[in-house]
Amino acid sequence: MVVLMHNAECFGNICLFYTFRMFASITSFKPDVQEQRHSSYHMIATHIDSQSDEAKRMVQQWKKEWHMATFGTTEEYNAQLKDNRLDVDQVLADCGPELLRMATHVWASQHDALFNKHFGM
Repeated sequence: MVVLMHNAECFGNICLFYTFRMFASITSFKPDVQEQRHSSYHMIATHIDSQSDEAKRMVQQWKKEWHMATFGTTEEYNAQLKDNRLDVDQVLADCGPELLRMATHVWASQHDALFNKHFGM
C-alpha cells in the first residue's frame, strides 16, 4: 500500500505510521527530484496482515470516522476523533526511534534538494 503523506512531523501522520506498523512493515520514500524539495513523501506498507485483530479494529474505526465526517455534525466528528486520539507519550515510547529514522530520511532528502535548488533570484 502506498500512502501520500505531508509533513512527517505532524502528529496525525505519526499516529498513522504508529497504527500501520502494528500490522505491516513500514518505510518512507521520496520519489523523484521534483518532489524532493516538498514536504510530501510516501509511506509504503508491505507485508500487511489484513486479518490481524489490530487491522480489523482500525478499519472499523476508520469507517466510523468516515461516517461521522460525512453524515454527522462537526461536534460529533470532533468527539469521535477525540475518543480515538492516541497518547503522544505512549506513541513516542513505542516507536520514537523508528519514527525518527523514517522522518530523518524524508527530511534529509528535502534538505538536500532545497540546499541545491537554484531559486533564480
